[in-house]
Amino acid sequence: MKPGIAEFDAGRLDPAEFSHEEHIRMGWLYLVNLGETDGTVRFREALKRFTKSVGAESRYHETITCFFLHEISARIDGSDWSGFRATNAELFDGKTLLDRHYSPETINSPHARQHYVAPDRASAPKQSN
Repeated sequence: MKPGIAEFDAGRLDPAEFSHEEHIRMGWLYLVNLGETDGTVRFREALKRFTKSVGAESRYHETITCFFLHEISARIDGSDWSGFRATNAELFDGKTLLDRHYSPETINSPHARQHYVAPDRASAPKQSN
């Protein structure tokens, strides 16, 4: 069984199994179960704790995290994870989606790593109401 919010909050994940897809799934779980505002705050906090606990704190990227949470939130349609996964394939090719919205200079900047920076190429992800 895949880990859920409680396991992620407690940092009980195998870093070797925390792929990009697992990042998306975990973000989806937080947003579906806690709503956009609380889910975003809690996921960001848990991800920061997790990266710190595994010695990968420098890998946390605020802009990428927030961008994907906005994208996930805008696409939530009431389906289960399998349905969401099947209808949102572009979320799982993260580099292509990021390249469409961010120039390399922006996404690779130290400022974007520490603070959310709005997309500088295409329009910002839609936010749900």
